[in-house]
Amino acid sequence: MSDFSFKNIENEFNVAGRVALATPGAILDEVQKDWATNKSKLLTTTLESAAIGYATGFAFKSAPAAALLATGVLAGIGVISKTAPMFGDAWNANSDAQRNSLVNKYSLDFGKTGATMAEGLPGFMLGGKAASISLARSEALQNFAYKNITKPIEFPIQEQIAFRGPGATMLPEGTLKAGSVDALKLSETLAPKSGAELARSLDLQTGRASRIFTGKEFEVTPKFEDRSGRALIHTHPTEVGPRPGLYDLTATQDLGIIRSGDYRTFYIGQKGLGSGEAQLKALILDDANKQAFLLHNRPGTNGYTWQHAAPQYVEYEGATSALKSLDVKNAWSQFESIPKAAPSANLEHLKIAAGQKLGG
Repeated sequence: MSDFSFKNIENEFNVAGRVALATPGAILDEVQKDWATNKSKLLTTTLESAAIGYATGFAFKSAPAAALLATGVLAGIGVISKTAPMFGDAWNANSDAQRNSLVNKYSLDFGKTGATMAEGLPGFMLGGKAASISLARSEALQNFAYKNITKPIEFPIQEQIAFRGPGATMLPEGTLKAGSVDALKLSETLAPKSGAELARSLDLQTGRASRIFTGKEFEVTPKFEDRSGRALIHTHPTEVGPRPGLYDLTATQDLGIIRSGDYRTFYIGQKGLGSGEAQLKALILDDANKQAFLLHNRPGTNGYTWQHAAPQYVEYEGATSALKSLDVKNAWSQFESIPKAAPSANLEHLKIAAGQKLGG
């Protein structure tokens, strides 16, 4: 039985290896034959491939993780469906004549498949490029893709990868309490850093922290939307300072946290509100000077800044105490109830309140 099994395996390797060597030539022969005698097939293949390329390009632009997963599954099914019969037939091909017959049969079969792929490649690439261009230029297409592909398909996959894949961790012990969270411990899940901005999502229901997302120098975007029951933490370069921008507010559902140098900002998310509606509501800790202040600014006329409001100083110890037991849904009420402190003449705080760069 052992010798018989090894012979069967030898048959499979013999046929598969010879088919692999013969297939490139079979592909070339098939392409040359189509070019000489069947140009209508080439045209049909090009048009069909362009349509497939457009759909594929649209999918990869709108939902890259989902598209990659689907492509991998389909490719795997395709490979298995093509190769499984060959290995099955080769198992008992004990003579040279049987093996030669199988090599001719399957190299011709794979040659036809490979020729179709080669003939369709230019159309596929053009279709993919057309999808990329049309998505970049059409706001209507972007909205359609976001509503029907990115949000319902891509985001859930990216969330699973972010919270269960490499880099995901549990929140620090003692962070979650009955009806509240320790926001100071939440702020420790991401350290301030120079260079590209970093971000991660903190799930206050499962107690998990997502992997860290790396953005650009002044921008970072997690690959899924923030939602209720989570906190969103990210870094700002020291020179930008700890004040949230409009996008920070409108990308955050409940609680947002910013780490920037010696500052920690805890702000109220304004997701769903547009320019002219979102208010800046934030508690900022200056850990170096043991000071804390609130910012509450109404929207400015241009929609991207706020009307000026001076820092409202509160007790640093009172602020840290409130943050250690924070009701995320009523965070601003807790911030406003922190005992007030005497105004400070700290010029850097005034720059932060005014949205000016620091260090200049």
